[in-house]
Amino acid sequence: MCLRAGLLAGEQTPLGGHFLVWVKHSMPQPLSASDRIGWRALSWRLALMVATVLACPLAAQQADQRVPLERQVNAFRAECAAAVRQGQAAQEKAYLADYPIARLQLRKAEALLGQGQYFIGGALADDIDSFVRQGRAALAALEKGEVLFAGQTGDLELAYEAHSDGSFQPYYVHVPAQYDPAKPTPLVIFLHGYVPDTTILRPWTPWEDVTAPAERLGFVFLTPYGRRNSDFEGPGEVDVLDAIAETKRWFNIDEDRLYLFGVSMGGYGAWNLGLRHPGMFAALGPISGHTDMMRWTGLERRQIPFFRRWLFEWDNPYDLAENACGLPLHLMHGATDTLIATEQSRLMVQRLRELGYEIDYSEVQGNDHWIYFGPEVYEATIPWFEPFRREPWPQRVVCKTYSLRYDTAYWLRIDQLGQWAQPALIEANVEGNNIGVKAENVAAYTLKLGGQLADPTAEVTIATNGQQSFKGRVPETGEVTVFLDRDYENGRGQGLWKRKGLCGPVEDAYCYPFLVVMGTTAKDEARGKQVEANTQRFRQEWDAYADGLPRWKKDTEVTPQDIEQYNLVCFGEPDTNAILARCADGLPIKLQGRGYVTPAGKYEGDKIGLQMIYPNPLNPSKYLVVISGYYYGERLMVNHKHDLVPDFIIYDDQLAGERGSPQDVYFGLPNHHLYAGFFDRQWRLANALTSVGVKPPQ
Repeated sequence: MCLRAGLLAGEQTPLGGHFLVWVKHSMPQPLSASDRIGWRALSWRLALMVATVLACPLAAQQADQRVPLERQVNAFRAECAAAVRQGQAAQEKAYLADYPIARLQLRKAEALLGQGQYFIGGALADDIDSFVRQGRAALAALEKGEVLFAGQTGDLELAYEAHSDGSFQPYYVHVPAQYDPAKPTPLVIFLHGYVPDTTILRPWTPWEDVTAPAERLGFVFLTPYGRRNSDFEGPGEVDVLDAIAETKRWFNIDEDRLYLFGVSMGGYGAWNLGLRHPGMFAALGPISGHTDMMRWTGLERRQIPFFRRWLFEWDNPYDLAENACGLPLHLMHGATDTLIATEQSRLMVQRLRELGYEIDYSEVQGNDHWIYFGPEVYEATIPWFEPFRREPWPQRVVCKTYSLRYDTAYWLRIDQLGQWAQPALIEANVEGNNIGVKAENVAAYTLKLGGQLADPTAEVTIATNGQQSFKGRVPETGEVTVFLDRDYENGRGQGLWKRKGLCGPVEDAYCYPFLVVMGTTAKDEARGKQVEANTQRFRQEWDAYADGLPRWKKDTEVTPQDIEQYNLVCFGEPDTNAILARCADGLPIKLQGRGYVTPAGKYEGDKIGLQMIYPNPLNPSKYLVVISGYYYGERLMVNHKHDLVPDFIIYDDQLAGERGSPQDVYFGLPNHHLYAGFFDRQWRLANALTSVGVKPPQ
């Protein structure tokens, strides 16, 4: 952990870095509230003094060092390139383990060289040399066909290749001394809080107080990076799931003992992942987290355009509370928290208890938001998980979802929604070989019985909303699909239908492998420069958000293999982007010059822009994202540039909301929409799913 003079107020509190943790542990115990405030103020001042002295660049020394450092990093980059040429085809175990570690160390060395910062614990040259040595150790292990970290215990920094943008991302694993690779081991997953300046050089990694209970109990402890401050949504959620999968790849993990918890932003992330993936985790432990983003930001649901309300609700824990059915819950919050008010947890507890669910809830009296910088919450949470094991075949299952991206709960899958942009809710109860199902806004669902829930030698009866839906023997596949919508049943094999992996909104494209495509065919120089500027700005903002520059090509360089492999994120218009020119006739909103033609009319002008997601007409199994015209999200924070965009939005340069409002403070303000909404389940424009903010001139 390193410090710099520009630390911002936020999750990186006076107890965040190693030096500040030392200050914290040097405090007399116990402290009164006023004493704690005084120690925090003192620790801030001490931290800033130390950081100012140690973090200020030494210009002359830096200039002398730069040339040999660049040579060292360039040589290591060439070694990595040689390793990928030799090993990528085989995809052997050692390659999957070691090469990402080497590339992560290269990224760190490049980032440090570019920033020219000095860190506590050593000068620039020492840190770069350390990264290069660690990377070369990984390449040496790869050459021998060995896994670098095999047999190691303690704290490990590991890495994997993110398939979405092609970057190499870290994750952090604490392996207990008593770990036995022959025995399935419980896994604790910890989601960190918001740190304004976190990077791969300054990650939030747990200190000894955090991992001590897991070490004592013999649990593996995983800290995903989460793509900086993603709220563990979109690419951040994918990062958590990938980090879990990688940890299970390298360690013998008990699938029925995955425990998820987090603090502050990570508490919100724990709620979200736990409720979006019912059946994955054995227990959940949110600490000091949000549960209703709209209430937290002071937004009135009835006053929010329907498409933006959907974008809040689909990952809002309060609106997904039904999915906590059967999930052990341990919730903690500081009683005097003013950053994320204690009311956020109280609301969720009330909602869960209204649903008849049990929850273990405690408010830490006399403590504010920062309860997670002491050992008490970890000693209270991690041992609490110990007796719980996931029940993979519960007799009762509930699944609520706003999207087919989150279609599964345990042994139940929602195959299609009745109406898009409305939540679907389904509950299934098993009594012997009789299964009763209640379904709302569900066109089709599948029960994956697998011979576990019912006697496979006898008939099974399924009743949906009181009507018999199925009676007979379960097929050899172990699955029974029930259709509740004749149109979907008869038409599902024809034309376009939304499905998992192809259902929007725009953010969904960035959760799978994507390629940024810059248009180069503009005849007007100014328009060509705008397309180029927008493309590179998107890539830089993505890097600032997700800590990894996404792959990109010019439109004239895109190959048939690219179209087959990637979601294409195309910048420009048909007359400025060759790929969009090939796709234009197949898009529901037509791009004409600097305008956009919709059923409501044509919107055009220099201060107008469009974002839209649609099945790629050149390969309908992948997405095409169109980003055209005026750049979107000027006043949105970098970690909220994508999560408030529906399937399509035509917007202008005005802001949707008031400057200085809670929404502006916490997220920033999106652009004012002219025409926005969702395509229906067959990817068609529909009046009921469209909000016309301003009618175009006739």
